[in-house]
Amino acid sequence: TSSCCRSSSLNRTIYFFCIGKTSVFPKTSRFQPIKPTLIPDADAPLVRLANPGDPKHDLTLNALARLSKDGQKLVLVPQCLYEYHVVATRPVQDNGLGLSETRAIADLDQLIAINHLMDDEPGIFQKWKSTVGQFKVIGKQAHDARLVAAMNHHGLTCLLTFNDKHFKRFTHLRVVTPDDVLNGEL
Repeated sequence: TSSCCRSSSLNRTIYFFCIGKTSVFPKTSRFQPIKPTLIPDADAPLVRLANPGDPKHDLTLNALARLSKDGQKLVLVPQCLYEYHVVATRPVQDNGLGLSETRAIADLDQLIAINHLMDDEPGIFQKWKSTVGQFKVIGKQAHDARLVAAMNHHGLTCLLTFNDKHFKRFTHLRVVTPDDVLNGEL
């Protein structure tokens, strides 16, 4: 097989989250090329992969396969895993996956085993505090700001998400959707 891994606990093929390649983004891209490592927004691509019945599951899987084929790599920060656990264990009637804690932890263990996980370091809190102040972040979007702070701390500049509107204010980041990936806009 290729660089993808067969997942027993998630029961589907997962193509993601290793550390990046050395080439730069195409100059024809509508985004500013900065660094070729991407990070996924947990509440979107990770959750879509864990739910084969989700209408965007196949789109996510195809985008991640395309990234893998193109040599692009993704990394995780702990915030991705926190958010995944929240949605994975939330009841289905509350827009969650309804997984047991045991199953969600097994999924997290697998994600950590097959991907590069950046450290959750003390400096991230100060970057988060600065980010929410600078960009006037309130409410639930403080979770997004925590992801952005972790990205800033680790020098990561490209985010894969379905919620691109949530991240528009962070103009120093390159925000791409799975549709962008499949359209060759990475």
